[in-house]
Amino acid sequence: MTRTLCSDLRPPPYLSRQSAVTVILATDKIKASRGFVIRFTATRNSSVCSSPSLFECDNSECIPRARVCDGVFDCVDGSDEDRCRKRALRSLSVVFNRC
Repeated sequence: MTRTLCSDLRPPPYLSRQSAVTVILATDKIKASRGFVIRFTATRNSSVCSSPSLFECDNSECIPRARVCDGVFDCVDGSDEDRCRKRALRSLSVVFNRC
């Protein structure tokens, strides 16, 4: 997977299950810019979302657990809402039965 980051804004976290990640820094000829900072964490845990307040999407992305089953796809792969649809449809049918 290739990912290019070109911005002054902080990019979203990049998560990989691979044993190696290659980072290439390419700059222009301007030498007066602020520089480059990279932070990384290596872990042996099978879950990268180790905090109980986080939910791990099927693509290993982490989102706040409060955003799961809220009707909004917060995980890129939609896994935060995927397991909730049946429950939401049941609730919706109850509302319609009251009318």
